[in-house]
Amino acid sequence: MLLREATIEDMQATAAKGIEDGACGCMATIPPYALVDQGEVLAVVGMVLVSPTTAWCYMNVSKEVHGRVIAAYRVLGEWFNQVVKTHRLERLMAVVRADFPEGIRTVEHMGFRREAELPRFYGDKPGLLYVRFEELQT
Repeated sequence: MLLREATIEDMQATAAKGIEDGACGCMATIPPYALVDQGEVLAVVGMVLVSPTTAWCYMNVSKEVHGRVIAAYRVLGEWFNQVVKTHRLERLMAVVRADFPEGIRTVEHMGFRREAELPRFYGDKPGLLYVRFEELQT
């Protein structure tokens, strides 16, 4: 028996032969992207699939984004929309520190709405779970 880093093919095989019908069975990472402007990294975004239609989203934003926020939101929003379409995602989730108003404004601007408070998510600080539901075009 061997334990090795999983491939996309491994994940597809377990999804096709999963014990629980319709369950993902494992998590897949959508490759992260860096938003770069004039040689400066402004943000890194990525997603982790937790089921065939649901993904955890993450975004780390640099202070260097100030003065370029509108353009950054536009590019990042296009990326999110393309990933949703490509992977046929229906639910996106993100967690933000409850004491981080800039993060809260960012996820709300990206179309997420608050779903729950998660006590002690960040050690002694709560996190806020945000979700965004997608309407898939058939």
